[in-house]
Amino acid sequence: MQTGFSLSIKTITMNHFKTMYSLFLALLCIPCASAMSIQDAFKQNLISVDIQTNETGTHYSEPFVMKVRNLTSTKLDLELGNGYLLEPVNEEEQTMIVTNRLLASLSPHETKDLFVNAMCIEQRDAAPDEDSRYTFADLATPELRKLSGFIEENKRFEPDAQFLMWAIADSSYPKEFIHAFKIDEFGEVRILNKENDILNPVFSNNIPDTLEQINVHGSFEMNLSRPKNVHIAMFNENNVIVKELFKNPQTPAGKTELEYEFNSLEYEEDVYFVKLVVDGNVLISRKIAMDFYWDDF
Repeated sequence: MQTGFSLSIKTITMNHFKTMYSLFLALLCIPCASAMSIQDAFKQNLISVDIQTNETGTHYSEPFVMKVRNLTSTKLDLELGNGYLLEPVNEEEQTMIVTNRLLASLSPHETKDLFVNAMCIEQRDAAPDEDSRYTFADLATPELRKLSGFIEENKRFEPDAQFLMWAIADSSYPKEFIHAFKIDEFGEVRILNKENDILNPVFSNNIPDTLEQINVHGSFEMNLSRPKNVHIAMFNENNVIVKELFKNPQTPAGKTELEYEFNSLEYEEDVYFVKLVVDGNVLISRKIAMDFYWDDF
């Protein structure tokens, strides 16, 4: 009896130790809940920050890589909060809102590349490019922050959320109407009013009213090793999305051909780019010269 009793106590003690050790290891991987904001750490010269453009990102998924270096001899836990703005040095470029809280721990003198999820709030300005320079700014409006929080919660770094962000930034919806958000039966982010009714979408594209059509056709071939989030989107010369042409968040593994089509007469600029975007990264960009199609008409 004593042997059994002793063995039981030893087993409980060992399991308890394993549980506590696992918890200890997990806590080591999680930044402190009282992390310092990256903005404050930068102002206090505790870190250096270089906000660079992510060449494979888009202005609605991961547009930036933030190169952060710890200038101190102590470990730093840092945070970039959801809803804060990043402003361009060049006023002709887009102001961006952070759509995903960023947490990072930096050891003494360590440098890390942190990918930043953000979206544009100025549709008519140019998207950031390799020469763009950005600085920290204040919080966005409550209406924009409400949407950016929904985007983070639901991981909706997608064109439909970007178009809605523009509509709210342009005051297309009265503030008092913006009560909550939901994803409708078509997989699109929509606004709910206080009665939980879905508001009609507001489209900000200036598309001419025309009955004529000159359709542009194309396709991309892929061989996926696993299911991935894939969409095809059309961008103007400022690298700003104007239309989503294809979307499947669960594109199956294997070889597949994805087709797209649009009416060239609905768009007035000379050049557009059709991009294949997989899990938020641009894999292929195809230039479309619109005057070629207009001349044929």
